[in-house]
Amino acid sequence: MQTKHISASREEVVPPQPLMIQIRPEQIIVSAISIGHPRLAVINDRQIGEGEYLVVRTPAAHVTVRLRVTQIADGRIELTDGMQTITARIGLPAKP
Repeated sequence: MQTKHISASREEVVPPQPLMIQIRPEQIIVSAISIGHPRLAVINDRQIGEGEYLVVRTPAAHVTVRLRVTQIADGRIELTDGMQTITARIGLPAKP
């Protein structure tokens, strides 16, 4: 079947407000860092490299947050959600 006619809605479509989720420090645990080539870190029991994504499950609203690892350095990592940067240090919870 082929569509022959499309019409716009007469009601104004309002996009939903962005959902703000706060990452708690205990949600990001860095247990190991390797600054060789490639740079790797163990975050939340998962080996991950620079440029890769970490999915963090949040108890609020039962959603997940996707964070990109932007930098792995000696003793710390940086992650971003595209709007803000989170720094986490090895053996310590992350600082929002």
